[in-house]
Amino acid sequence: MQHLQKNGGAGGILSRHATHCYGGSPEAQTKLHDHFPAKGIWLTECSGGEWQKGNLLVAQADLIIETTRNWGQSVVLWNLALDQNHAPHLGGCADCRGVVTIDHSKSPATVTPTVDFTALAHTSNFVAPGALRIDSTSSEESPLKHVAFRNSDDSRCLQGAYCGLEDAARLWSSAVRSNSALARSRAFISLYNFPN
Repeated sequence: MQHLQKNGGAGGILSRHATHCYGGSPEAQTKLHDHFPAKGIWLTECSGGEWQKGNLLVAQADLIIETTRNWGQSVVLWNLALDQNHAPHLGGCADCRGVVTIDHSKSPATVTPTVDFTALAHTSNFVAPGALRIDSTSSEESPLKHVAFRNSDDSRCLQGAYCGLEDAARLWSSAVRSNSALARSRAFISLYNFPN
């Protein structure tokens, strides 16, 4: 990419970067931004699937958090809809997960939201189109992953994700300095809205 933009003349043609999540980590987007700060970055494809283990909702929320903390202006989870057999399959992974699953083995067919749908819905419930990411900080020792946004109506929201050994409710409530309604658990995703 750097060679194309610096030496191939593409720098003047390309207006933005599209990334996928299948290799590396979202931190690579920050390196891309550091080299080309005027070019926007969009995560345009990322699939979850049967290979993922553990708390999948936290994993997908973490993807959203880390992508947007590293200059990503979108998170697109792919495929939008797959059937109960992970089809249609035209190459790539044979066990990808859609944002929704259409089970046509039943009559009538059922449409079931997946964990990917839940993670996207959770974020989009408070982060409005056109929102800007704003700075949020925590100590180096904090296991809490987070990202903050300011919506066009000046409301702000903080999204957090955690999966670990400590009491998640205590971590989150101290992070937002409020009483959290989280159940005692060792994993969570949460969004806290600060109205304008």
